[in-house]
Amino acid sequence: MGPILLVVFTVVAYVMVYATLPLHVRLLYVLVRPKKTVALDGSFLTLMINTTIVNLLFSLDFSLIQAPAASGALFDFYKSIGMAISKIEMIKATTLIFLGSLFHLVLACSRLTAISMPTRHVRVDLAIPLLYLLCALGADLSHLHPVASPRNDALFGA
Repeated sequence: MGPILLVVFTVVAYVMVYATLPLHVRLLYVLVRPKKTVALDGSFLTLMINTTIVNLLFSLDFSLIQAPAASGALFDFYKSIGMAISKIEMIKATTLIFLGSLFHLVLACSRLTAISMPTRHVRVDLAIPLLYLLCALGADLSHLHPVASPRNDALFGA
């Protein structure tokens, strides 16, 4: 049951990434075209654009780098640059997932205030609490660049 479930999850992940890639491109096009058709608040529109860009970058990274490497395409090429590309991909994937989660959190807070207080939502000023939230989450970015140590040097081939 275990290997079958792993194959099913892998196939579902590939289908989801490849199916949503054109949707992210279309959504980004709709959001950045002239604003006559998109009637969103400026900050909400910026958050939507940023979220779409992060999702698009993650999908492109998966489609163009991670999936070919995992499938064995260009095996000699990936073997020769394996340690360097693994570091870059680890940092890039972690950063994109972190940014995506952060943007989704801010969008969720915005939607929660719109539902919980619909008449006062426009007047809610999230600038200062958002700044504190970003500083608190940014302080956690130390895990993205490992500190030099014998264990990390041996692990990452530095």
